[in-house]
Amino acid sequence: MIPYVVGVISERRTGEEKPIGMPDQCPSCGGVVIQDDMHYYCTNDECPQKLKEQITHFVSKQALDIQGI
Repeated sequence: MIPYVVGVISERRTGEEKPIGMPDQCPSCGGVVIQDDMHYYCTNDECPQKLKEQITHFVSKQALDIQGI
């Protein structure tokens, strides 16, 4: 199930809410985050989360289809 916004509950607003924005630093390694079009990327080539996601993609069904990893 994917939730979606139905509406705003105005009575819960205080007027002190902070805007939601993208981080300036990678939450995994602290590297600088850059925006390329609508995507955000960590610039650290040794970021552990980036490495994990690259391996996950490499062994996925869309790539080499390696099962059991």
